[in-house]
Amino acid sequence: MRAAVVTPLFQHDPDFALRMLTTGMGSKAYPGLRRMLRVFPLYYRLRHKISERNLERDRTIVAAALARIEQERQGRVYLVGEVFSVADLTAAALLGPLLQPPELQHPLQVELPVYLEDYRTMLLRHPAAQWAADIYRLHRGQSAEIAKRPAR
Repeated sequence: MRAAVVTPLFQHDPDFALRMLTTGMGSKAYPGLRRMLRVFPLYYRLRHKISERNLERDRTIVAAALARIEQERQGRVYLVGEVFSVADLTAAALLGPLLQPPELQHPLQVELPVYLEDYRTMLLRHPAAQWAADIYRLHRGQSAEIAKRPAR
């Protein structure tokens, strides 16, 4: 997430970054952090070593992770063995916030800016991203959160 979303958001739109980071949290999370908007982005940048210099390095790490998923899958439906496992759950869950599959229980409530949507679109073309979306479709089902929210 840091590589794909948070670095550019904190550079271009810290308020949007806070909205994204508090998606799925209680109703007081965003207003609480919003009051700290002057200091929270600085704290977050320092804590997670967010910088323009690290952006390409971090995106390279995301690309390597996707390649590793494909390498481990070896064309199989699942990462380990012939049945859904914690490995599949973990890999898909880590990619979920960026991929935003329809089954995601806490989707972003706002549209991604163009510069991030382009990156997301590029990632969605990767076979591992398609695999993760399939894992959500096959194994996530519809949560109570999804059932009660209005259609997008």
